[in-house]
Amino acid sequence: MAPPPPIYMIPEYLQQYKADPVSDPHEPCCACWRKFGEKDDPLDANEIPCRPLRLQPCRHIVGHQCLREMKKRAISNCPMCRTPLITVPLPSIRTAKRVADITMLRLAIDLTVRYIREYTDAGPYSALLHKLYGDDIEFIEALKLWWIHMCAWFAIITRVGFVCLRTELVIHVANALVIWMVKDTSLWTPLYRFLVSWDFCTTYEEVITSGVGYTKAAVKGCVFVGGLSMICLAYCIGSLIWAGVDLRRAGFVTARRNRVEEMRREVVLVRACHMFSKPDNWSAHVRYMLPGTVPDA
Repeated sequence: MAPPPPIYMIPEYLQQYKADPVSDPHEPCCACWRKFGEKDDPLDANEIPCRPLRLQPCRHIVGHQCLREMKKRAISNCPMCRTPLITVPLPSIRTAKRVADITMLRLAIDLTVRYIREYTDAGPYSALLHKLYGDDIEFIEALKLWWIHMCAWFAIITRVGFVCLRTELVIHVANALVIWMVKDTSLWTPLYRFLVSWDFCTTYEEVITSGVGYTKAAVKGCVFVGGLSMICLAYCIGSLIWAGVDLRRAGFVTARRNRVEEMRREVVLVRACHMFSKPDNWSAHVRYMLPGTVPDA
């Protein structure tokens, strides 16, 4: 199984387009031209038959797997007529998009994923991430995915703090932000890029190096920066994961509304059949069912 994309790609991947289910399509998928409900290779267990969906507003029919690939590639036009598709504006998706545009967040998530794959068992993490991208993750599973990210990030900043205290630590306050730098990164080779990849370190005043050792200021600086990064990452990761959970919940609401609509139509059909079962009332009911007519008083 291919590894899932990074979690900051979820706003683009889970962009929801307005599409209605089709019960009996008379045409193939407009993207891949396959018949719905059939496999190209019946022996392939990984191939998933497509379910038909009607795009809005052009009303062309596309398979749900093709629509998922369109969302993954950020395609917002119909593949047949190039009409812009109607999107479902979820507040959680808009928030996740703003969060995913933060460059430092992407760096932190990449480092976290690398730490999980190199130092922990990445199997549960990959399985939960696949569920998140598959629109079928439960709330407890989403909370577990968030917890895995936070535990990995805590391990990263803890290592950073110990390295800072074991080497020449620099404390510099600029614009109410504490920035630390490590002069010797050879003591911590696997994740040394974390220390030199912060883009904002070069945007402030020049830091004057000085050996401070295990001073109280050094400990306070590490705790402050580490706690601040934990709070920011907790909010950002939570926003991204909640976008997937909220989209799944919205899908359940849509499915429930569709089922209620189908039940209402079935009730109307049963009542119509019951009315037409009486020969004496046929003419009156036929006039009533025709558009623009009313029954006799």
